[in-house]
Amino acid sequence: MVFAKRELSWTTCIILYTISIYSHLFMHYLLLHWTWWTPTNFWFPWLREYLEEKWHAVSAPELPEKDNPQWKLSTEFILDTYKLDEDTVLIGHSSGATLILSLLDAIDEPIEKAILVAGYTGPLPDIERTKHMIQPSYDIQKMKDNAEEIVFINSDNDPYGCDDVQARPLATELGAIVVFAEWLAHMWSGYFNDPCKELPILLAYV
Repeated sequence: MVFAKRELSWTTCIILYTISIYSHLFMHYLLLHWTWWTPTNFWFPWLREYLEEKWHAVSAPELPEKDNPQWKLSTEFILDTYKLDEDTVLIGHSSGATLILSLLDAIDEPIEKAILVAGYTGPLPDIERTKHMIQPSYDIQKMKDNAEEIVFINSDNDPYGCDDVQARPLATELGAIVVFAEWLAHMWSGYFNDPCKELPILLAYV
């Protein structure tokens, strides 16, 4: 069987080129929730609507063992469920932010951006279960190489201790942007009556 050589028209070439350019403008945002709650709580629905209005793809899964999350189980779940690549933006809140640290340490292909909101970088003294979200060690250089940009957003009055003071040492090691969210507490907490339904400070970095 002989196949005739087919030349693409200028119109087809322009269309394919345009698609290749714009495909990198529409990202896949993966939203990672925190302990106890689900992706339908706090500012996640607001953020999802904002991103989808800009034609981005958004995934917001319910993470396994949400009442007592563990870094290894959650990392395996995300990597088995989603493809993380140059068009991926990770946004996590609290333990979801801490999960991003493990994902950056695990992936082999760099992502576009990682945004950690009210995350903790080590076990919190008064919350025993947080130790299950912290790996024994991290490969800092690999984590730096695995994201074009890393952003930490932490407040100065987080009631759980996920404040800017504990975040800064690791953020500095990672060469991350540190956003000081003055007086924004945990940026949502049912227990501390912190009903943060929107988080405008985040929009400058998504």
